[in-house]
Amino acid sequence: MAENISEQKKKNIFSRRFLSRAGMVIVALIVLGGLIFVVFKYVQPASQKVETPQAREERLRQSVIIAAGSKDPAKTQDAIKEFDAAIGSTSDAAVKQQLLLDKANLYINSGDLVAAEKTALEADGVQHSVSSVWLLASIYEKQKNNAKAIEYYQLSLQYLSKDGPTELEYNEATMKIEQLKARQ
Repeated sequence: MAENISEQKKKNIFSRRFLSRAGMVIVALIVLGGLIFVVFKYVQPASQKVETPQAREERLRQSVIIAAGSKDPAKTQDAIKEFDAAIGSTSDAAVKQQLLLDKANLYINSGDLVAAEKTALEADGVQHSVSSVWLLASIYEKQKNNAKAIEYYQLSLQYLSKDGPTELEYNEATMKIEQLKARQ
């Protein structure tokens, strides 16, 4: 009987060790499964990561700097594509307007006044502002379309004040109107 009890103790010890090890393995598998779930659920591969607005803005800025410093039409086209992607990805009217105005300025710098005009008109359609009106006036002035330039500089006066923070811009618009009228 003593032998029987001793053998039973060995079986109990073996059972406890087995269950203890099996329990640890089960817990380890559960933890591993949870980690795998988290990795697949919340960590995206680099090719699928969503670009932050700051990263997009920096990439756009770099593209514009490269295009502005180069007369290479391919670099300008690359910057235009960057602008198009950024414009297409925003629903904020003010941001979209600013991107369109920047794109129009890029066209001006590359010498494409027709595309600059079209883009500036699109910006003005998104959100009418002194910035879009002023840019259109300067584009028409560069195109030697004095009548349109005068019209848009006069329109800019509605946004500007003779006194206060926009006094310089008001005076400049008034001066440009007088100069353009003298050329007609």
